[in-house]
Amino acid sequence: MIRLILTNLKYLTFEKLFLVGAVGELYLGIRGGIICDEYGWTFENPVFSVLIIAAVTLMNCGRENTDGTLRNKLTLGYTRQGIFGSFLISSLICSLVLYLLFSVPLFLISKDTIGQNMTGERLLMFWAIILCIVVLITVGSVCLTLCIPMLPVAAVALLAAAIGFVALAGLVSRALEQPKYISYSTFSDDPSVFTDTDKKEVFYDEYVGQYCQYGEQLNENYVDGTKRKIYQTLFLLSPYGQLYNVNEMMQWYEETDVLAQYEELKRTKPEIFENDGNNGIIGAHQTVQDYENLLDLPYYPIYSLAFAAVLAAAGVLVFRKRNIT
Repeated sequence: MIRLILTNLKYLTFEKLFLVGAVGELYLGIRGGIICDEYGWTFENPVFSVLIIAAVTLMNCGRENTDGTLRNKLTLGYTRQGIFGSFLISSLICSLVLYLLFSVPLFLISKDTIGQNMTGERLLMFWAIILCIVVLITVGSVCLTLCIPMLPVAAVALLAAAIGFVALAGLVSRALEQPKYISYSTFSDDPSVFTDTDKKEVFYDEYVGQYCQYGEQLNENYVDGTKRKIYQTLFLLSPYGQLYNVNEMMQWYEETDVLAQYEELKRTKPEIFENDGNNGIIGAHQTVQDYENLLDLPYYPIYSLAFAAVLAAAGVLVFRKRNIT
């Protein structure tokens, strides 16, 4: 298999498409670093970087079908598992090179801005999360191109999968973004009519000219329990969903170290995190949810790599039975 991997790397890295992709990644990294240093983290740069990697992998592996290389390798006595594995490993190496061409300039140029309120450990975590997404996209592209003989069909399948992931992430995120409690306000001329005054402060609103009390009520559209766990898993299985969360958190971190802020809140005001945020404190539940989302960050790579492993296993099974003529 080592000889196959070296042959694939020699073939892939000197292809014009790979060189064009390398230039594109370098441009995105430099441009993204300049924008990030001036305005803050932007979502478009990692998305376009992943798309370039997917396109390069798809086209390079797809040419094996049109050039008849797969049939020649089988004739020489290589096993199908060895052929599949060599393409997978060589494509992952190429994707890593492309990702480094994007990420290294971006983080070097914008390191002062990003590093103002972020430790190196957490910055490395964000970098690793996107890297694992690159691994997942590469594995999926290899599986499609080696299991589908016709390159246009494989390209359409990859595009359909990308659209499906985006649609799934959008649908699930809208459901997950529903707050558990909805804030409301009650006004009255008589302050004695208010209840739960020990938990909900009553004050006089000079603008309205009445006494006011704010509270929260349960949102009937909130997804809870097992269904919420399923939704969260589906969202994190989508590469777009992970990129969306990383984008949000990178923006938070550039403003302040949110995780440290939440840890301080948990230490100084533990009542906010009690009873799932249902404690009469306005916005407490959202604070709990944000804190839990941050604690889930280390699991993102596990989701991506597990999904990639499942795709690879399925790809090998399909490729073994594929008719190669």
